[in-house]
Amino acid sequence: MSPQKNETPLEIYQNFAREWQEIWTKIIDANQRTWVDYGRSLRPEPSPQKGVMTIFDPEIVQDTIAKAAQKISERPDRMIELQKEHLKDVMAIVKEVGEQLKGGQAQPIVEVDPRDKRFKNEIWRTNPAFFFMQQIYLINAKLLHNTLAQIDGLDEQTLNKLEFYTRHLIDAMAPTNFPLTNPDVIQETYESRGENLIQGFKNFLKDSATGTFNIKMTDMEALQLGRDIATTKGKVIYRNPYLELIQYSPTTKKVYEKPILIIPPWINKFYVFDLKPENSFVKWAVDQGFTLFMISWANPTQWHADKTLSNYVLDGVKSALDFVLSYTKRDVINVIGYCTGGVLLNSLLTYLKAKGEKPFDAATIIAAPIDFREAGDLLVYICEQQLKKLEAHVSKRGYLEGNAMVQSFNLLRANDLIWSFYVNNYLMGKEPMPFDMLHWNGDAVRMPATMHTQFLRQMYLENRLLKPGGIKVGDVPVDLRTIDLPMFVMAALDDHIAPWRAVYPLTQAVKQAQKFVLSGSGHVAGVFNHPDKNKYYFMEADKLYDTAEQWLEHAHKQTGSWWPTWKEWMEQYAGNKVPAPTIDPKAVIAEAPGEYVRDNGLL
Repeated sequence: MSPQKNETPLEIYQNFAREWQEIWTKIIDANQRTWVDYGRSLRPEPSPQKGVMTIFDPEIVQDTIAKAAQKISERPDRMIELQKEHLKDVMAIVKEVGEQLKGGQAQPIVEVDPRDKRFKNEIWRTNPAFFFMQQIYLINAKLLHNTLAQIDGLDEQTLNKLEFYTRHLIDAMAPTNFPLTNPDVIQETYESRGENLIQGFKNFLKDSATGTFNIKMTDMEALQLGRDIATTKGKVIYRNPYLELIQYSPTTKKVYEKPILIIPPWINKFYVFDLKPENSFVKWAVDQGFTLFMISWANPTQWHADKTLSNYVLDGVKSALDFVLSYTKRDVINVIGYCTGGVLLNSLLTYLKAKGEKPFDAATIIAAPIDFREAGDLLVYICEQQLKKLEAHVSKRGYLEGNAMVQSFNLLRANDLIWSFYVNNYLMGKEPMPFDMLHWNGDAVRMPATMHTQFLRQMYLENRLLKPGGIKVGDVPVDLRTIDLPMFVMAALDDHIAPWRAVYPLTQAVKQAQKFVLSGSGHVAGVFNHPDKNKYYFMEADKLYDTAEQWLEHAHKQTGSWWPTWKEWMEQYAGNKVPAPTIDPKAVIAEAPGEYVRDNGLL
């Protein structure tokens, strides 16, 4: 609203206040009607909700806080000193804001992280009220962090949980998360006459209606499998209850002699390898002359409830391998394993060695941890108390709901994957943009009960994979040191799912490991980084060193994608170029991307 000529300051204020009152009255009235309509639309006797595991289990949170409070109470002198420092910071920012109100320059007491997108609006620096709110928030966050740093005597697991809960409390209390303390929301509310908060409330209720609340991160209807994503041409040529196997059609007249079998993680759908064509590893690799076979995992049902790691290795991956060898009439091929697919591959390689089989010339392991002591934030979900509750939960239906996995991963990066969408969808009233990686991230997959709980217990809680004989595949004790084929190992610097220091030890366990590269960015963006985009970077060193830190000291940066470096390495084991094969029409079951990938996780 622009002030009119001859209006006094009081009249300007009164008109402005009246205008805001009209806006908020409109918002309240509209949202009340929406709420009533929503209530009427609910079934009188709704069917039982599927229910998901609660990440912030009240009993575990309460127990963690009680332990922390006990330790804090043992050293009240430390809290007194922290409170004095906190009060000093508060008084300092009050003084700075006072200078700003007089027309001077205000200096922050706590600097904003340049990577923090929440405070990019210049109003957070130039407006005294918003500058004060920002600084008080950061000062309070500093107090909480300093309090954690002063706690002695907590075991590492409890301390990790406490830091996790504290971080989420800090994230949740950011002034950007509230409509009256976010300058962007205030401006949008005024300019749209409140339509943003009216639409935002509708968005919230729509997300709530599913019974398992997840903030919408992308338009899941905008991108369709086979049309916009997972579009690389191919055929499903093998299927069993665990997987479908896709062979991709060649796009070059000649191809490398030895095909490649790709083992994606069973905790997500395979098409992370085949996103939009401009992001697709599959399309890029096929265009380079590689023949690819891709595993597409079945979305588990009650049938999979008692299936174990051995089942997924032998009845899953090995069955696909045996089919490829028979189908291509080859004795040797190459293989890629990503994330938990890499764990399956490493387990299979030790099994094959023990059985005297060598069907692979070379292996590529991508972002697959083996030292779960370095598993990072994921460890906050793993303790005996939580695992027992999970085991009791999944035993009732035979699987863990896919929604629980989505929540678990999103909570590890709450500001990016939760609160930014909360502001966009509910406060700004906007729809999230279509984005292939977020579409894949939200395409939930269930976890088979026995396989999932055993994996969490044996890997994350007990760290057995790194111990020779710590787990078994069939009758074979898994010993990574027995793997004796050339290996390319890749990890991502900012990976919060498979931290790179949990991946690097594989280069020391496997004596023929030849190459390790470390990509910039995270678990997905750092891995699936098309060379044409010239984004991020990767690091490599002249050789493999005894420890991750030694390797990092000697590593040097290369701009762009790591894919061409992998291609150059892979060509050593790919064989000669031969005429491109055709897909055997007698083997075709379905068009790529197949049927299993279309299971939306709902039963």
